[in-house]
Amino acid sequence: MRLLVNLYHSLSLWLLGTALVVIAPVMAGDFVAGIPGPWKYIGGDEFDGDRLDGKKWNIGHWYERDDIRLVTHEVSDGYLRLYPKLNSTGKLVSRTLNTDGKFWLPTGRTYYVEFRAILPKGPGRWPALWLFSHDDSKRPARPELDIMETGTTRPWGNESEPTAIKATSWTDKGLDPLTHRVVEQQGQHSSPKHVDDLTVLSHVFGAVIDPARQRVEYFVDGERFARHVLDATVSPLYLVISDQYGGPFNDRTPANPTRTQFMASPFCIDYVRVFVRQ
Repeated sequence: MRLLVNLYHSLSLWLLGTALVVIAPVMAGDFVAGIPGPWKYIGGDEFDGDRLDGKKWNIGHWYERDDIRLVTHEVSDGYLRLYPKLNSTGKLVSRTLNTDGKFWLPTGRTYYVEFRAILPKGPGRWPALWLFSHDDSKRPARPELDIMETGTTRPWGNESEPTAIKATSWTDKGLDPLTHRVVEQQGQHSSPKHVDDLTVLSHVFGAVIDPARQRVEYFVDGERFARHVLDATVSPLYLVISDQYGGPFNDRTPANPTRTQFMASPFCIDYVRVFVRQ
């Protein structure tokens, strides 16, 4: 199955007039499909092992304090799978994965980050791919770049699965370290971008970050759907993968979700790749 999926997404054939056009496989090298380059691959994760690489990823984030020992992910068959879990008392626990302190995105150069993923289905799911920043006094600091997030409430979904995605660039001052209240919240939001078969097929979600111009461009499957100019310096950022339950994209969530619901439709990440423009 993994081989078939890779072939399907890596090799595309179609007819233009009488000419047969072949798109070469996209590998973890120096080629990025659909995004002007040239590019050089500098890091990422293909999730080819049988466990999460602890040299690259942290389990849990600073704001997640419940059941820190509860594992809400697995790595197998070339995919990272995330899903919320119920603990022994029936409380729902979600856990993010991040590269804070282990892998930082470059500064001073234009770079491109992409994730290939299949989104989860089911009411209340909130899959997200974020880039966070922080300093020693406020976490998260800004900017924060949300490459992709969605839910199941309209206009993002049909109440049972997502049908559109959103990108956001946050340039506010982050959270007050004592009150944890947002200070000077300011963000640029994309319109809902409809994408077919989000929970069935892998799609590529990416962002080009140009620190010199303080500009971010957001892409899905090589198509740009948003461009933001930031009113903030682009500081070093790190990767965050999240599959929460509830949140701003879900007005309705089942009162008693089951473990079976989540396990049947995990948030599947095929790879994460980072490139710098040459």
